Amino acid sequence: MTEDPQTMVQDRVMTTTNDRSGYFLLTPPKSGWSPGIYRCGLFAGEQTSAYSYVDEVRFRVMDSNRD
Repeated sequence: MTEDPQTMVQDRVMTTTNDRSGYFLLTPPKSGWSPGIYRCGLFAGEQTSAYSYVDEVRFRVMDSNRD
């Protein structure tokens, strides 16, 4: 992660109030994922703001050539 994160993709999903789990799929950029740590913010509602922020998922992409 950097000091100035960039939004790479944005999508919406409709869920019911009974949903307590789920999954998502991130399509890689055309140039592929650069090695690093990424953060995926999860928001509830129509607006993306501090008030609709629910949680985040972090994941790491490692260099496949790493020994």
